[in-house]
Amino acid sequence: MSSGSEERTALIESLSLAMRKVIVETVLLFDTLAERIGVNATDMQCLNILDYEGPVPAGRLAELTGLTTGAITAAIDRLERAGYVQRVRDPHDRRRVVIQPTPQEGQEVFGAIDQTWKDLCSRFSDQELTVILSFMNTLYQMNRGTVAHVRKDDARSST
Repeated sequence: MSSGSEERTALIESLSLAMRKVIVETVLLFDTLAERIGVNATDMQCLNILDYEGPVPAGRLAELTGLTTGAITAAIDRLERAGYVQRVRDPHDRRRVVIQPTPQEGQEVFGAIDQTWKDLCSRFSDQELTVILSFMNTLYQMNRGTVAHVRKDDARSST
């Protein structure tokens, strides 16, 4: 094996380990934030999704989280009682209800994180940020595909 190939292998292994560490710390961060605002980890993920997706029907939120319709209804009920979300009529289809974060929710929960990430990004060039963004978007799509595949396998094996 050539030296360049060994260096690349070591770099990829280091990147893989770093990503795993970031994932662990991100989960712990969100668990800590959830505890701070008085919600559970699942509810926190719902808030996170609503923060970046915007208002969505409950069914879409269930799809994005992998929760059943009963479980997502319970999560929405808890978040609504806590004042973090509200159910509103869809302006395009009044028969449908969408779930939206309350105005203060996003700033209260995600404002500090967003500012920290923006500060971190200021250390990188536009070209570096473009590469990082490409990597992150590809990783996101890969993870979504893996989750869908595992859920499909689980559904098949339970029938």
